[in-house]
Amino acid sequence: MTGIILAGGSSSRMEARDKHLLKLNGKTILDITLGKMKTIFPEVILVTSHDGLPEYKTVSETGTIVVEDILPGKNALGGIYTGLWNARFDSCFVTACDMPFLNIDLIRHIINIHGEYDITIPVLNGKFEPLHAVYSKNCLDTIRRQIEDGNLKIFHYLRKMKINEIGEDRLRRYDPDLLSFFNVNTKADFEKAGDLYSSIS
Repeated sequence: MTGIILAGGSSSRMEARDKHLLKLNGKTILDITLGKMKTIFPEVILVTSHDGLPEYKTVSETGTIVVEDILPGKNALGGIYTGLWNARFDSCFVTACDMPFLNIDLIRHIINIHGEYDITIPVLNGKFEPLHAVYSKNCLDTIRRQIEDGNLKIFHYLRKMKINEIGEDRLRRYDPDLLSFFNVNTKADFEKAGDLYSSIS
């Protein structure tokens, strides 16, 4: 299975600072995420809309595959499409660059129960968590058609696929505080992430 990290967001609520370059205890959020993904997946792809920046060149030198959005400006849905398109394996675990508390045991559990589903995805408070999920390449045509129709809501069309939903009780067996789903969108989030990272590192 391929691991995919989406890093093409605008960081608009972070005063134009690239979220993945923010540091927690001296490590960038991207480095933290990459380190965890590389312990699990034989192939890791970083999808970005920022082609050619020096930090991505450094990442590519570590063996990570860095690719630019095939369909620019199509939000996370376009990033998922790009990652799936470039992946060597038929199934991919997709996450975002602003989620520094990924839980390796939970990710491995999600991988292990994926089986023949098109998508295996956590559900919290009745909502899908699309950036902590496994997608198969069977989703490519549906995603492309949805993008061409101008609909960028990830699960508008994908609800028609064969979906394996993971409920909160099972998620908490591996990640009791559900920190896997904490993302850094604002300065307040970043400050909270710093406190959390210090307490669990």
